[in-house]
Amino acid sequence: MLDADWATFTLAAVTAAAGLWRYWRNSGQASAIKAADEMEKFHTDRSVSIAERLLDYSTCYIGYEKLSGGVEKIKIEPQDFHLALRHHSVRRKEVPGYDPEKDIFAKTTPEGNYDPQYVFSGREHYVRDVFDRFLGRLERIEALISKEVIAPEDFADHFSYWLKVIGDPKGPQTQFSADKRKTLLDYINRYEFNGVIRLFARYGMDISRPVA
Repeated sequence: MLDADWATFTLAAVTAAAGLWRYWRNSGQASAIKAADEMEKFHTDRSVSIAERLLDYSTCYIGYEKLSGGVEKIKIEPQDFHLALRHHSVRRKEVPGYDPEKDIFAKTTPEGNYDPQYVFSGREHYVRDVFDRFLGRLERIEALISKEVIAPEDFADHFSYWLKVIGDPKGPQTQFSADKRKTLLDYINRYEFNGVIRLFARYGMDISRPVA
């Protein structure tokens, strides 16, 4: 009787172990699939691609999706970048290197019941939306890394160039100026993209800045 009980116990233990192994195997597969899916979504997201282009070049053209419909190719210069990503409490004329002659929106917008110095143009709102989506994607990556769905080294392998462009003042030689980096980091901190700050901290890069 004792042998039969022991055999029953052993069989149950083996069955439980096999079930646990299958659970961890399937769980691991599910995590791998989720990680691969998130990485693919990140790299195929149009907003991510546009944000990276704006970070990599001093001046570039992007496809502007107008609220009225259709896509228009627009030129984004450094001043446009600063105007778009400035904090809403910052006046247009207070952005780095401001040239009123290049600020078409301010020149053509009549003053009414509001101060146009604090207004964002439709194009500027679009650039803000692009970076909100880009930074939101990075926050999602950070959340999945913290849950061990994505390995930190895997993301670093795919994003190492941009980690350095954004997080390292002495990183790759690009047209991403010190002023543009300051504007971006101010945007990240003032609008509390804390997941992005934690993500860069994982790789030894402190992009936190005191908010005035």
